[in-house]
Amino acid sequence: RLEQIDRYLREHMRRADGLYYASQKDTVEGMTKLNIDAYYALPDAQRRAHGIPTIDHSTFTDLNARIVEGYVRAFEATTEKHFLVTAITTATTLTAKRRTKAGWYLQLKPDAELDQDKRTHVLRFDERPYLRTQAYTGRALLALYQASADPQWLEHARQIATAMREHLEDRKLGGFFAASADGTETVIARRKPLEDNAVAAQFLYLLGVAIKDEKLKLLAEKTLRATALPNVMRREGRVTGNLAMALELVSAGYVEFSVV
Repeated sequence: RLEQIDRYLREHMRRADGLYYASQKDTVEGMTKLNIDAYYALPDAQRRAHGIPTIDHSTFTDLNARIVEGYVRAFEATTEKHFLVTAITTATTLTAKRRTKAGWYLQLKPDAELDQDKRTHVLRFDERPYLRTQAYTGRALLALYQASADPQWLEHARQIATAMREHLEDRKLGGFFAASADGTETVIARRKPLEDNAVAAQFLYLLGVAIKDEKLKLLAEKTLRATALPNVMRREGRVTGNLAMALELVSAGYVEFSVV
């Protein structure tokens, strides 16, 4: 199944530069005689005769970061080198096209492919740092460093952590805001999303382990204490998977074995 997922991503969702599109819709443009279930029941050649389901050509950085980390984990589980090569290619493109001089990553940039998409809602190309983007990208680059031993990925991860603290941290109460200030916070209070803070906590804790910085581990714990409040958790309901993983990581600690 891992190889099938990889083939689907390569054949349908991967751009020539190594970035991945956001989604593939459950509609085929111009197809009126079949519903989508009947379409997928057909053999491949017959499906292609009807056309390919519509692709959303957005290449969001946070989604690409998750794909990078997924390929790193696939490499670790199988030792198949092509998974690691794929992760490196995507991370290299992200760094070249989305990394700012300050060290944080843009969520999206305009390009010609996006202009061709038919959209109900207009995309925003906001050049502010977003927590979700930094947290997932930092975690992915750190995983890539651990798998490849290439120090550039560790340095990029460190710079993301520094930028997160500078632009997004709530220095007074703890935790991280969803985005940097834009002048509207006097009217609408800035949010500190639970799951994005949980991913940020995971990233900071693992970075603290990698560079032996106890302050980052404490910051991860402070982030969870500031955002995983009972009323917030009740509101989020079941959308707390990353929080559970972060709590496990911080409370159980990190165990490292060295074979000499």
